[in-house]
Amino acid sequence: MQLLSTGVLFIAGSVLISLLGLWVVRKFAPYEVMEGHKEIAGFIYGILGTIYAVILGFSVVVLWEQIHDAEIIADREASQLSDLHRLAQGLPAEQTRAFTESLEKYCKLVIDEEWPLMDMGKSSPKAHDQLLEIWRQGRSLDPQKEGEKIVLDKILDALVNLDDARRGRLLAARSFLPKPLWFALIAGAVITVGFSYLFGLKNAIAHTVITTLLAVSIGLGLFLIVALDGPFSGALSVSPEAFSAVLENWRRVSSSPTAPNP
Repeated sequence: MQLLSTGVLFIAGSVLISLLGLWVVRKFAPYEVMEGHKEIAGFIYGILGTIYAVILGFSVVVLWEQIHDAEIIADREASQLSDLHRLAQGLPAEQTRAFTESLEKYCKLVIDEEWPLMDMGKSSPKAHDQLLEIWRQGRSLDPQKEGEKIVLDKILDALVNLDDARRGRLLAARSFLPKPLWFALIAGAVITVGFSYLFGLKNAIAHTVITTLLAVSIGLGLFLIVALDGPFSGALSVSPEAFSAVLENWRRVSSSPTAPNP
């Protein structure tokens, strides 16, 4: 609901600014002056509109792919946590109790502390330290049987994958639309809408309708980019749902001894 309200305000603001510009141009540039430039203005406007549409569409696709990739990375990290918890069941409980508790603590820190920080492209030092603690405890495991040694090897492999996934998630959290591209989007919007003022339309109502529809179209595109900018910070950002699901699964299993391992 908040996203919808923000979108309406954003688009309404774009329309108002565009119509204000149209009013100023029509007031100080009479129809007779503009009418003689219709053909050349239409030709140039077609080129400008195409270029701007490509830039706008390219930005939306790039941001959408960034969110999709970030979601995959976050899911992979949560899956590695689940795998580590499951693998730990293959070792004696007295050895792995602290290890599984560290996994759960790390998962909580990611959800409660690190996820809000990623909104600003930052990470949680506590979550980082907790991951180091998981590594320390993982390396301190002392399997006695041959089968337990195989399990430990898989645990260490999963720890490497967990580390890589976390690094990828934090890098994705710092991915925002470059400032030069933002400049191109804003400048392109101003030029595209402003150029529509140059068409010599005698009917002010028709000119107003055309400008309004153009402003709404561009405003929708820009609002979508604002909502998508930053995989973990935009209005359509990646949620910690995968981590919450893993944590909930652990809690459910711990409260039900007959349930399968997580």
